[in-house]
Amino acid sequence: MSSSSPIADLRTQITAAINEGHRGVARRRAARPRPQAASGPHFGPHSGETGPCLGEGRPFVVDGVPRTAALVTLGSLDGEGDRGEVTQLTRGDRHHLARRWISVAQNEHSSVASFARFTAQLLAVGAPPHLVEASCSAGEDEVRHAHIALELAEELAGLGFEFGPLETHAAYTTEGSLESVVMACITEGCVGETLSALEFSIAASRSTEVGLAERLQSIADDEGRHATLAWSFVAWALEQYPEFHEGVATAFVEAAVEASPAALEVELRDCGHEPDEALMLAWGCLPAKLRVRVRSEGLRELVAPCVEALLSHGQNKASLG
Repeated sequence: MSSSSPIADLRTQITAAINEGHRGVARRRAARPRPQAASGPHFGPHSGETGPCLGEGRPFVVDGVPRTAALVTLGSLDGEGDRGEVTQLTRGDRHHLARRWISVAQNEHSSVASFARFTAQLLAVGAPPHLVEASCSAGEDEVRHAHIALELAEELAGLGFEFGPLETHAAYTTEGSLESVVMACITEGCVGETLSALEFSIAASRSTEVGLAERLQSIADDEGRHATLAWSFVAWALEQYPEFHEGVATAFVEAAVEASPAALEVELRDCGHEPDEALMLAWGCLPAKLRVRVRSEGLRELVAPCVEALLSHGQNKASLG
């Protein structure tokens, strides 16, 4: 994977957003007073709660546990899934690939709820309107992503599916302090969606089916914007309260550990035997070994430089008092 790959493109996009976020806050600060620190949020040690598995969009997490909706089987597609590419697959390969896309569909579907909550949280903490608008648009993107993934799962399984109810109990009752929103955004958005955008982009570049590659790249582009939104929000919060620098730095370290290649390897052990690598790539799925390598390079070459760019601004601001 060369340095002029999706890693470089995403890194440029995110760091530009971080820089613009800092300039925007400086302009707005001249027009309105900064909130009193005594009534604002406080960044202490990270809670240390175990978060969701990363790499498939922004999760819908309640009390430290990611929630997804179950799928309802509607019955056979009556030959609609009998295209040559599908019928040539073994039953085991079809099952494995279908399960992969079902998982993606469920995660993308739950991201709709996650962004709905994030939009409300942005309003609650007084975030700039352009961030609220971006969060609303992101929810609409996730609806489309879920539909694309579900269509692929249906084609592979030869069955029709629809989403069942998504449990939202207690999802909107937690205090929407700036601290809690930023901490969740670091794990789920800055790290999680950045890596998700990278994985979808690599999958698009490796797929041999033009139509599928285009759909995967459209998801990657959307996820890249969602990741940029997360970084922009954290940059805005850090600019508002530069004394939060240490707490934000700690949260990034913990999020990176949670998303580490070693943690991903443990997660992937339960996925069972994979189909042939070429077959996986043709159907838009990264084989386990490639996912681990992409994760490693993404953390080292993409997330780490973006964290450095983010924190360098906050550190300089704090030193200036």
